[in-house]
Amino acid sequence: MGLWKKNFIQYKGRILKKELISSIISEYGNLQLEAISVNPEQIKHKSYLPRVLSKEKELNRNIIFYCLLILYLFRSQENFLKYNINIANPIPFGKGPWKCFNKICDGFNDYTISKNKRRSKISGGIVVSAEFECPLCEQIYVKRWHPNKDNKEKVMIKTMGRKWINRALQLYLNGDSSYEIAKKLECSEFGVRNNLKRIVGNSNILNGKNKYAAMQIIQAHLESSSTNESDYKKEEFRNMIINILNSCEYISRFNLRKKVPYVYQWLRMNDLEWLESALPPKETNKKVRENLKLFDEQLTIKIQEVSKELYKTCPRQIKKTTILNKLSKLEMYRLNNSNPIRLPLSTEMLNVNIETMNEYLIRRLPFVIASLLKKGRKNITLKSLENYSTNYSNCNPETQKKIKNYLLERGFSEW
Repeated sequence: MGLWKKNFIQYKGRILKKELISSIISEYGNLQLEAISVNPEQIKHKSYLPRVLSKEKELNRNIIFYCLLILYLFRSQENFLKYNINIANPIPFGKGPWKCFNKICDGFNDYTISKNKRRSKISGGIVVSAEFECPLCEQIYVKRWHPNKDNKEKVMIKTMGRKWINRALQLYLNGDSSYEIAKKLECSEFGVRNNLKRIVGNSNILNGKNKYAAMQIIQAHLESSSTNESDYKKEEFRNMIINILNSCEYISRFNLRKKVPYVYQWLRMNDLEWLESALPPKETNKKVRENLKLFDEQLTIKIQEVSKELYKTCPRQIKKTTILNKLSKLEMYRLNNSNPIRLPLSTEMLNVNIETMNEYLIRRLPFVIASLLKKGRKNITLKSLENYSTNYSNCNPETQKKIKNYLLERGFSEW
């Protein structure tokens, strides 16, 4: 709370660590800090303050710094104990609804806008921008909000909206100039010309000999915009789904939704009957079980092959993760997260091929013997193996017996 009051906590919650430490050093000076055993260079280190402020175990180690911080923020122990002001951020732009500023809108100066799209600065700054769209005229304007300012600056128009644009185009077709249109719509002439230019493509077409061509373009635009936009969207999204289905031999509903989530969801909400008729039928539980059974059988074979290869080449103990790391992400995920009953064969095969330490010591015995012979050992005993690796000292009696028999078979004596 004290950090917030002195503006050392940003609007988004980030603590301004460098600024805080610099202010403390500036307040007390290096000599005074060193006199109370606080090293200025130490507290300036980038890891010091995060550690002190976030870990409880640091409390006992940094009592002097905590006392110094309390004194800096509150000026006395009494003020610190009495301080009880909550941190509360104001809501940017208020709770709504918000006004529409389009003068030709039926809802002009009324609170017609119920929601907005908020965008904070990517750099992490405290200024927040938001877009406000009127549902009646479709005008979109942008406002900025700063927690420490009155925020009375003018709104910035992103788009004038369909109603305004169609009215401006109709006035142009009636023979009004850009200046006359601006006067009737109570906006700037630049705004009128800019919006007309977006339709015709070039501002030169609006004047002189090319004006007839501009009027033809605008007429066509008005006729096309009168068609229900939802129908265009529906047709476009239907074609996208059909193209995906035609390009894939088989694609499940889950993968289709993952490929085009927005299109899939929009059609579910607005064209469900067509979507159900176009998509492949939902998989029944029987088919899912059959797919899992096949997957389980194939995965069992793969685990067996992977384990055989690891048994020959892996220099370390073969654990569960050793085998899993040789599988695909999907196979690894299903083995880790599925109920073992769903993949019984592959689960059993995985568990069978996990090595105990004693099994690992037996498997690595030929490599250890070869290494000792290379170093000049003539006779190799269990004691030699224990000196080579302490793991051989901890193996059970049965493993020790197997090792001794193995050494005797290779012509080594027990002494």
